[in-house]
Amino acid sequence: MVSDSVLSAEAECCAWLCASPRGAGILLRTLAACAPRPPLAVRLAYTLGNMAAEHHHARLSIYNEPGGIDVLLTILESYTKRNDNDARDADSDPDLHSVGSDLGDSDGSNEDVLIKTVRVVANLCLAEGAGRGLASAHAARVAAALLGCLRLAEAPPHTELTDEQQSSWSERRSELATAALATLNNITFYRDPSDIPDPLEDTIDKICKGVL
Repeated sequence: MVSDSVLSAEAECCAWLCASPRGAGILLRTLAACAPRPPLAVRLAYTLGNMAAEHHHARLSIYNEPGGIDVLLTILESYTKRNDNDARDADSDPDLHSVGSDLGDSDGSNEDVLIKTVRVVANLCLAEGAGRGLASAHAARVAAALLGCLRLAEAPPHTELTDEQQSSWSERRSELATAALATLNNITFYRDPSDIPDPLEDTIDKICKGVL
């Protein structure tokens, strides 16, 4: 898993993963099983995000995988409610050693899992079929999950932070807010005018009014 997540950033390796007929399904099922473990979840979401960013076929495979969207949205829903004071040191989390050294600036935090998972959803929208599906069949749940990410991004830290910790914390929260807003923008692109109350319009209205 460690090597797969890093190798997925390489064009040839990512293409191989995307071409595998079982690749998306295996990754999504593994993500569901590892969801409570941030250092592992962040790697799997990172890999899926790379696949969805690079290949049209992968976007459709991820979207069409039975239960796949539920896995992604469940992670967004659950991680916005997790306690960010959970210990994340090497002694308390045996998975943490696999993050950071070879996965860019990832720190295995709850926010990092959210950022990587939101990125998957955003990239799925690059395929019209997936984008329209998310904007119709999953609109209410997607809107609620993204609003939860924005609330978390705006919330103050639960504990006092050092200057270095504050800088890292602010950067992660800013990245999360940007990713959530970009995804919301992608989803609304596919929304058609309707007489039925639109959950996305309500979410956007709250954002514009600053009522998160």
